[in-house]
Amino acid sequence: MTIRTPSLALALLAVTCLTGCPDDDVEVEAPDHTDDDDADDDATVDDDDETPDDDDATASDDDTSSGDDDTTTGTDADGDGWTEQDGDCDDTNPAIHPGAVEICDSADNDCDGDQDESGCWRAIGAGGHFTCGIWEDMAIHCWGMPAGGQTAAPPGVYEEIFIGLDCSYAMDASGDLTTWGPGYQGECDVTGPGYTQVSVSGSHSCALTTGSSIDCWGDDTGTTPPAGSDWVHVEAGSGYSCALGLDSEIACWGPDFMGATLPPAGPFSRFDISNCFGCAIRGDYLPDAIPDGELVCWGWNDQGQATPPPGTFSQVSVGTYHGCALSAGGAIECWGSDDYGQATPPASGDWAQLSAGHRHNCAKDVHGRVECWGDNGSGEATVPN
Repeated sequence: MTIRTPSLALALLAVTCLTGCPDDDVEVEAPDHTDDDDADDDATVDDDDETPDDDDATASDDDTSSGDDDTTTGTDADGDGWTEQDGDCDDTNPAIHPGAVEICDSADNDCDGDQDESGCWRAIGAGGHFTCGIWEDMAIHCWGMPAGGQTAAPPGVYEEIFIGLDCSYAMDASGDLTTWGPGYQGECDVTGPGYTQVSVSGSHSCALTTGSSIDCWGDDTGTTPPAGSDWVHVEAGSGYSCALGLDSEIACWGPDFMGATLPPAGPFSRFDISNCFGCAIRGDYLPDAIPDGELVCWGWNDQGQATPPPGTFSQVSVGTYHGCALSAGGAIECWGSDDYGQATPPASGDWAQLSAGHRHNCAKDVHGRVECWGDNGSGEATVPN
């Protein structure tokens, strides 16, 4: 249930600008010899006498003028219907032009001179009884249960967050890991460089190294990962762990309960695990592609948490007894336990990122707005202004 930041793609129609061409049939009047003199009596007219007057050599207006209506207004390089002359401040990006919707991406989408002027969240992560997010200034803010330091986020500028039940990690632009929260069983013991992704459970953590191998630490249960250096994603669950390989197959290790370590055969593009169950999106793993496949779940299913809805989805995140997924069209669907309203998502929204916590969830839309729902006993679902 650890969350990391995601990425969007747009496609627009191209527009071609046409320019006029002048006529090719330019006519020049014949020279006037009526005033020529043979000054040296050699029966030859001097060369200078043959030169036509300037007025006589001028091409007619109709033949050389293309008219005021043939003025070129510029080329629309990115096909968004706007040129640089029209005010397009980035003619290589079709999502950027005057009148575009400002989204949270550190760019001036509407070409008014300001970036992300409405205020926005860049990433969101739901934990046990708390929530953390990266604000537009790249600082981390947390809210909810503060008793064990879960909301005491470190100062600084960070690129990604990985939120667990109690312990959390953040990664800066250089790849260094920083941690906060109680870490009761050693799951918060590792910091520093060398990792690209982390997942935190209630007892241990696992991380993907820069060499695509897996390290785990904390409670000994489930912390002995498989060998190899062809892994692309890892998740830590309740006493067990799973990882996705370059072959688009999921492998799990640790003690099994109710089939939690027995995922079905792939291929899978994304997955998440939690309290003895997991869910994955079918499709080949492609690092730069947006997933778009059906959901498959396995493991414990006493509250319907391993029975996903039909359809195609791009993201999946699971909590303790429930799961939520982002559909290909940007809507959220949830299933499983709904005791606290955690399986009743917002009715509408252009959602871009999703994170399921213990009994609450949060989602971020394309404009950087965050909404949370479910258990709010510690204020974890109350997003600060």
